[in-house]
Parts: sequence; structure tokens; C-alpha cells
Amino acid sequence: MERGWDASGLLQPAWKNYPGGRDALALAVGTSPSVLSSINTGKRNLGIALATRLAAELGVSVLELGAPGGLADPRGEDLLSRLEALREEAEQGREGLALALEGIQMSLARIEARLPGEAGPARETGP
Repeated sequence: MERGWDASGLLQPAWKNYPGGRDALALAVGTSPSVLSSINTGKRNLGIALATRLAAELGVSVLELGAPGGLADPRGEDLLSRLEALREEAEQGREGLALALEGIQMSLARIEARLPGEAGPARETGP
């Protein structure tokens, strides 16, 4: 792995979405814009040190930057493990939203019950 891997075409989409583009990304990870361009065109390989900095800055895994499948990202996760963790987080978020919506609906029903002359559940009257 000393020589890195071919990441042809993988960096340009990332730097296009990065605020400030290629030059700002290069500055953020401590390299030059020409190095990023050389890696993107396949003239240079992407090494693990730069890939780790790029992955951290872009919020992706080194695997998403073309690293060999056996290489873990800085969090120690491979891509499939990371996707599974994201799926679980999304499910927990969905469950939390469903509970919040239920609470809002209950609160709204209580408010509607207190409004005079409004359609809604009948209010109890005292003896």
C-alpha cells in the first residue's frame, strides 16, 4: 500500500461540491491543487496519508476514494459497516419523529377539546 491506488476521476466530483473548489480543498488537506489534479487524472496514485485527510475533510470513507476493499476508514469501519450504521441511525431518527408527531397530535387534541364551539371531541362539563 506504500504506493497508494488509482483514484482517477474520483476527486473532481468531490472538489466541485467543496466550498471554494479544488484550491480550497487542497489547502484544507495540506497539499497543492496540482497534486489533486494529478491524482484525479491518474498521473499520480492516491496514498493513504492524503486519502485519510481527504476523507476526513469530505466526510467520506477512504473506500469511497477508491481504496482497496480491505482498507478501513479512519473510524475503523469498512463501507458496508458504515452504511449499516447509517441505516440504523436513520431508523432511530424515524422512530423519534414518529413519537414527536404522536405527542403533537395528543397536545392538539387537548387544545381542540378546550375550544368553545369548535368541532372536536365533546368536553366534559361539571356536575
